Amino acid sequence: MLDLCTDENTGSAFARGPVTVDGMTTLQRAQQPLIVACDLSALGRDDTRLSRAAQRGTLARVQQSVYIDRALWDDLPADDRHRLLAVIAQRVTGAGLVFSHQTAAELIGLPVLRRWPDRAHVLRECADGGRSTQLLARHTIGVAGVPIEKRTGLTVTAPVRTVNDLAATLPFDAAVAAMDTALLVDRRTRRCLTTRAANGSMQGGSVRGGVTGYVAACVSRNA
Repeated sequence: MLDLCTDENTGSAFARGPVTVDGMTTLQRAQQPLIVACDLSALGRDDTRLSRAAQRGTLARVQQSVYIDRALWDDLPADDRHRLLAVIAQRVTGAGLVFSHQTAAELIGLPVLRRWPDRAHVLRECADGGRSTQLLARHTIGVAGVPIEKRTGLTVTAPVRTVNDLAATLPFDAAVAAMDTALLVDRRTRRCLTTRAANGSMQGGSVRGGVTGYVAACVSRNA
């Protein structure tokens, strides 16, 4: 059963308007020539040329056996590079991924302070197990009952769950930046967060507790 705060809408108050060239964002242009070595192998083609092209500087090796045009990669800002990791993860591992934490924040449009992770974050069922890889940081804390939604074809944790996960894992200033945006921009998420802060369901760790106090202060200030 899904959380009552689940939003199945693809539209979002968090959505940002990226700069486009010929109607395409830099990230969209970067996805088109994405080269996965296993795709070439399946076609019976030699993929050793990819590593040689990377050595020459023509291609950039984004992940193991995944390459992209060097010029396009150099044009991507850090947040779009992380978003591209999610696209790569979905393509390499197949459907069924639920992106979470900083990866969900980027796909939703919440700010992420500090350095971007070098892996895409996903939720997994506890029984599924599985270690993190070079591409995926797996959080085996379960997905049953987690509010989810679709963003550009990818499944992500809903804003209310995303900021809760960030509050549990990030330093206070980074967690507050995401929480502040969620409170100010999206009325539905604000309602869910303030309810959880009021009943104490966000407690669990000093950082999360501090963010809960911040939420309560915002509610009091704007009451």
